[in-house]
Amino acid sequence: METKREIRKNALERRKALPLDIRREYSHIITERVLCHPFFQCADIVFCYVTFREEVDTKDIIHSALKMGKTVAIPKVLGENHMEFYKISSMNDLTPGYQGILEPNTEHLQDRIIPISPEEVDTGRNMEKLPVILLPGSAFDKAGRRIGYGGGFYDTYLYTYPRFRKIGLAFSTQCVDEIPVEEHDVGVDVVVTEQGVLRKGEVHADRTAE
Repeated sequence: METKREIRKNALERRKALPLDIRREYSHIITERVLCHPFFQCADIVFCYVTFREEVDTKDIIHSALKMGKTVAIPKVLGENHMEFYKISSMNDLTPGYQGILEPNTEHLQDRIIPISPEEVDTGRNMEKLPVILLPGSAFDKAGRRIGYGGGFYDTYLYTYPRFRKIGLAFSTQCVDEIPVEEHDVGVDVVVTEQGVLRKGEVHADRTAE
């Protein structure tokens, strides 16, 4: 089996090789799949990354979530392996931050969104309303295992706050048969690609993009 480093390198090379117009087309298909997914539909709060480099574009997902009246939270890097999510009302609330990635401008935004933690006891909570988090990644496999970019930000965050519905966004060229697992790795519940929705070893394609 390839190492995680090799899988990351090869997957990112394949992603980068996709022409811009193809990435835009695939991102549109993925967006439609996400907006129709029950995890997204049921969530009151959407935690979402902002696209950087050749990642699946999340701009329309963010706009749609805000238009639907959902709370939208965007990550901000605060230190080594440390990020937090802040509520935004529009893309105008973002400014270049870590490695040039758009982040919440915390000089003007003070609403840090703290999701459900394991310490919280709320037996009356409607489990269908759990927040959804949309994750980027360099590679995903059929079991929902994920390889990030090496910083460990999402693994650290999700280890602290595990009560999410987790959706990985990727182009199908980033999906591999198997990723080696380490103790600190946090996987996703589903992976949405332009070819369908991967969940626990199966592909559940819908007719959204046909």
